[in-house]
Amino acid sequence: SIDPRGPENGVSGRVIRGGAWDYDGGYHLRCGMRGNVHAFDRQGSFGFRLAIAASGQSECGNGIVDSGEQCDDGNAESGDGCSTTCGSELAAEMRPIPGGTFEMGDHHDGMDNALPTHEVTLDPFRMGSYEVTNAEYAASLNWALAQGLIYVGSDNIVYGTTSTRYYCDTNESSSFSSITWSGSAFGVDAGKERHPMVMVSWYGAAAYTNWRSAMHGLQPSYNTSTWACNFAGSGYRLPSEAEWEYSARGGLRNPYRRFPWGDTVDGSRANFYQSGDAFETGAYPWTTPVGYYAPNDYGLYDVAGNVLEWVHDWYTQYTIEPSMNPHGPEEGANHVLRGGVWEDYGEHLACAHRDIDTPSDERNRSYWGFRLAQS
Repeated sequence: SIDPRGPENGVSGRVIRGGAWDYDGGYHLRCGMRGNVHAFDRQGSFGFRLAIAASGQSECGNGIVDSGEQCDDGNAESGDGCSTTCGSELAAEMRPIPGGTFEMGDHHDGMDNALPTHEVTLDPFRMGSYEVTNAEYAASLNWALAQGLIYVGSDNIVYGTTSTRYYCDTNESSSFSSITWSGSAFGVDAGKERHPMVMVSWYGAAAYTNWRSAMHGLQPSYNTSTWACNFAGSGYRLPSEAEWEYSARGGLRNPYRRFPWGDTVDGSRANFYQSGDAFETGAYPWTTPVGYYAPNDYGLYDVAGNVLEWVHDWYTQYTIEPSMNPHGPEEGANHVLRGGVWEDYGEHLACAHRDIDTPSDERNRSYWGFRLAQS
């Protein structure tokens, strides 16, 4: 049969599946096990889930959501992102983060630039489950190229056409980059599609949030003349530093922990120097595919290790005053990066650890990446 839905009516009851907490042993958990009950029955072991027809799949996609993806993009490649060619595709997953108040800063190790701890209150927001991948960035570069928003210089580096800011390297300008450039289109080195994007400046990260917003019919967040961000808009953006730390902690605030999982460095939880993962071999960078390790309690992957992540804020020293939805100073010399990195020791994975660098630094930074946020 094709798409069977059972008889139009019946007398023996509706079908139930999946076993239950009050069934004997594991026998009833078998995939093929069937039960039937009257439609009006209600019990403490009855539940249900939703389904919806995959509309539009006859026109695009292949009916399969590949591992690590949130949409049907029509191919069998895991984690290569979701294009905009199909109207039925979903945007990349954004995790809802509940609003709340926390004590931001270092509660354990006396890191000077992460003190004093101070009270911060945040409205609810959304955070990307994963760091932005090479495949996602390359697809957006091709979109931006078609829109006339970028160009590739004679040095094989990608620049913005209006801002002339350095956005990212290609593998022609840096061996650390996995972004390919054929002279007319961008791609990704084979096997690196699901690895996090690196060799990207703060401007290249902010510009990407605008591209993805436009591709998904949302209002871009950044003014690429001033690089001011509209935090009240619908579009994607970089997370504020406070949002990043709050979500990285994953709700572990009683007591506050060093890392998203606890207080001890753990090579089974994150990618850092000598963490022992299978990717610590060959040419740099020794990144792992996004989602390689378990997520934190908010469902976010790689908030500790893999690559440092750009946040929106210009760097400034903390003060003791409480604040609500802080976005950092209006200007500065360096932007903040968070999260630890594949080439550094595990102690730097702490949720409170802060790194800084200039937003357009063109040095070979094989450990700069980012993820999306949304108000």
